[in-house]
Amino acid sequence: MSLASCDPLTLLPRRSSFLLALELAAAECLRTPNQLSLVLLEVAPAAGAAAVDKFAAAVSLVTVAKMVRLIAQRDGTVGYLAEGRFGVMLPTGPRAALSIADSLHAGLGLYFKDHPVRTSIGAASTPILLAWSPAELMSLADWRLSQARRAGQRRLCSAGFDTQRPHFQSWPWI
Repeated sequence: MSLASCDPLTLLPRRSSFLLALELAAAECLRTPNQLSLVLLEVAPAAGAAAVDKFAAAVSLVTVAKMVRLIAQRDGTVGYLAEGRFGVMLPTGPRAALSIADSLHAGLGLYFKDHPVRTSIGAASTPILLAWSPAELMSLADWRLSQARRAGQRRLCSAGFDTQRPHFQSWPWI
């Protein structure tokens, strides 16, 4: 991977490289009857939290990137999208996406137990044997992420293309 396609701090593929991988996976899914899931994770200071120095924020970002890579890279493609947002693309259905989301939450809960941090996770999966675009999958996962963010701290919101009713899951810190 070239330096231009890799974020220098997190050492993960940047948004453009991640979206290219998503498009390639979408093309493969149209040829074979496979599903594709997308998990978006956002880590940000909690509302009302005191200002964090830049060094501590960078250390936290690198730690989250390592955790996301460790948990999800074996099964999928991981990318750093922008400002505390990570994407995980999985060549499986929604159950695997929810399993990854649970693992991410457990790891983040242990690391950020004593820090004022807000985590939100949005997950979406493609339908089997129906036409869809990578932009639709990204939009649906992003919409679920924004619903989780609005629902409160430490939330996951997930749904497939076939349902408009979101499923919320809330976790206590471990």
